[in-house]
Amino acid sequence: MLINFLPTGPLVLSIDRTNWKYGRKDINIFMLCAHYRGIGIPIIWKMLPKSGNSNTTERTELLCLFIDLFGKGRIKYLLADREFIGEDWFEFLLKERIPFYIRIRNNTLVNYSNGKTKKAYRFFTGQQGSAQRDVKLGKDRLNLAGKYLGKGEYLIVATNVTVKNALAIYKERWQIEMFFSCLKTRGFRLEETHMSDPEKIKKLIALLALAFLWCHKLGEEKDREEPIKIKKHGRKANNLFRYGLDYIRKLISPFNCQLSWFRMALHLFQQNLSTITLKITT
Repeated sequence: MLINFLPTGPLVLSIDRTNWKYGRKDINIFMLCAHYRGIGIPIIWKMLPKSGNSNTTERTELLCLFIDLFGKGRIKYLLADREFIGEDWFEFLLKERIPFYIRIRNNTLVNYSNGKTKKAYRFFTGQQGSAQRDVKLGKDRLNLAGKYLGKGEYLIVATNVTVKNALAIYKERWQIEMFFSCLKTRGFRLEETHMSDPEKIKKLIALLALAFLWCHKLGEEKDREEPIKIKKHGRKANNLFRYGLDYIRKLISPFNCQLSWFRMALHLFQQNLSTITLKITT
């Protein structure tokens, strides 16, 4: 249902985690999102029974599930942050021929073309703007794109495809962070739930994912009728999700209850669900 809201063809995917604590209980959600109009759309998620990073097995399981359900042809490329590195992980992506852009840590050891091993950031020390390198991480040959950000920090992205525009492409990863903010503090405030059972949280996320799409679709409709205001800095005052959510809240407010308009908003979502059901049945 979720993926059928999206355009057909290859999708940009991002993987990341969001986590918090409830008492002594660690809530750790590992998620794969598809990019759509500047935000991530949740497709697959799993609860990790720990507080820390995912491992290679958990990452490959998540990605293989997507491939089993939708096919490798739906992947345009995969984006991930510095947490998602490792020789076995890169080897899996290369073996499966999945295009990726993954940020690596400044001190990651890489082998240069002359056989010397050095920390990744040293390839980009003193560079003005961005630069590119052909290197090896372990036994895997990859391309690096990087630049100095200042204050001792570098942005270094490893990819198995062309490094042209690699740094700009990697910035798209922020879309999954945008979804997490809608799921939590800027939207549904999921982290304030008192649930701690992983299966119950997993089901709750499914409901919130559908609610998120409803708000987003409604925001798209409203934006066509009454475009979101542009602030002085050139960015929109709201994203489409928030625009739709605020509109729903307004419609059901006891001080401004407009049930007829609310029914129309429900009808919009029902139309989308009917289209999806038809596709699945076909």
